[in-house]
This record gives sequence, C-alpha cells and structure tokens, in this order.
Amino acid sequence: MQKKFLTDGCFALAAMLSLVLTLQPFAAYAQAPNRPPAIQHDPVTFAMAGESLTLKAKVTDVSPGVQDVTLYYALFRDATPFRVPMKPTGLDFYVGTIDASMIRDIKTFAYYIEATDKDGATADTPWYSVEIRKATTTPAATTAGSAAGAAKKSEGTDWKTYGLIGAGVAAVAVGAVALSGGGGGGGGGSSSNTNTASLSGTYNGLVTTCFTASGKPPTCESHNCTVVIDSKGVVFSDTLLQGTPITGNLKGDNFLLIGQITQPGVTNGVINYNGTVVNNQIVGSITGSATTSDGAGSYSGSFSASKQ
Repeated sequence: MQKKFLTDGCFALAAMLSLVLTLQPFAAYAQAPNRPPAIQHDPVTFAMAGESLTLKAKVTDVSPGVQDVTLYYALFRDATPFRVPMKPTGLDFYVGTIDASMIRDIKTFAYYIEATDKDGATADTPWYSVEIRKATTTPAATTAGSAAGAAKKSEGTDWKTYGLIGAGVAAVAVGAVALSGGGGGGGGGSSSNTNTASLSGTYNGLVTTCFTASGKPPTCESHNCTVVIDSKGVVFSDTLLQGTPITGNLKGDNFLLIGQITQPGVTNGVINYNGTVVNNQIVGSITGSATTSDGAGSYSGSFSASKQ
C-alpha cells in the first residue's frame, strides 16, 4: 500500500511539474509590459511662408499595433497646440500637413508627434522649432543660360551627362518661376486634379543629380528615392534631396518640389524637382542653381519612381 502511494504521488508530482513548465512561457508573456510605439522622425528646421508643410514619421509597434499617429503644433509659446491626424501611406510611414494659411504670418512655430497603440500605450517626440522663411525668385533665363553655357564648356563628358543637362534646361521654362529658397515646403496651392485619389500612394525609384560649376565638367551622383502622394494631392519626399523634407501639390498630373541646399561651402543653393505622374509612374527633371567655392553653377538631372 505504501509503495502504491509513493508511485501515485510521484506521478502526480511529475504531472504538476509538466503543467507548470507548459504554462510558464504563457505566464511570462502575460506579465510582459506593453511597449509603446517607436517613432522615427527627422526634424524639419524651416518652412516657406505661405506654403503648406507636410511632415513624415515612421511609426512601428510590435504588438498590438499602431492605433493612431497625431501631429501637434503651436504657433506661440504656451499656446494650446493644434491637432492634425497623420495618415498612413504604407511601409509604416505616416504624413500630416500643416495648412499654408496657418504659418503665413509668423516667424517660428513648434511641433511634436504622438503615437498610440491599440492598448493605449503612447509615445511622443520632443518639441521641434521651425523657422518660417520667405521665398525669393531667380529669373528662368539666367538659370537656363548658365546651364547651357556650362554644357558647351564641358569637354570629355559622356552622352548621358549631356542628356541630363538638356533635360534640366528644358524644364526651366516650366518651373523656374518658382526657383525659391524653399526646403520645408514647395509648390503651394491646391491641386486641380479631379482624380487625385487614383494617383495617391508611395513611389520608389532613383534620382540622379548633377552640378556644373562654370567652366568645369559636371559632377553627378545617384541614389534611391521615395515620393509620397496623399489623397488630397500633397506630394512629399525627404530622399530626393537627401535629409531635407520637401513638399508640393499636384496640379493636374504635375508637381514641383523645391529644396534649399544646406551643404557646407554652398550659398544661395536652390534645387527644383519637376515631376509628372503617368500610369503609376513618376518621371521628372531637375533644375536649380548655387554658388560654391568654384563659382556659380547649375543643377540638372532626372528622377523616376514606380508606385508600390
């Protein structure tokens, strides 16, 4: 009898240990704290007066997932911030736009981004300060002339480079009126496209940019780029001009994004991206101008992207 009792007791103990070991991972999972969303955002330091500003952030949450992302901005210190819901555009990116009329008559404003997951856990960025700048214009003829002159003086340049320069000069007639000191924004005004929603989405591709200083051969570089178009026709990219968020608006199937060059040794640097959306593709040309240690010069190039 005692032997049977010991056998039954050992069996029960073994079963209990097995159950504990089986349930232990679930208990550890249940006790694990819910982590708030992770926000990745490159702060915007300036915007153009009278032009809308679109901000982008990448927000991820392992579990249970992102519920909403919100942009808050305040026009004055200690003022109650305005609230702008940020919309998903794919690949964990969210965009929100500050209307041009809100930042037209001020010198600075501040903003931050907040994200909440489906369990209510919240994360936010620090406050960022944005300077409002006024646009300046550069005559189209001057830019076209400098680009064409540089092309004539360049020797030993292959046919691809000449093709890029030619595309840049041709596009000046369309977009040079807006050759302004932009960067945080560009291409103001509402879209005239009646079917903007069909063009909205995320476009990935390649951009090639060349700079030609007077009397010198062009120098070119290429890198991957992403362009985002939202359902209201706002166009955004922080990869065409790497590290600088630029925005514009669709007008029909076309858009113009304007960026300011902030590289060391470059002054009065402005670069323009003239794009057209056709059959889920973006094709565009680059124009612009800048002054460097080698003298005045012009930007040229092209970019293309496909809708994902």
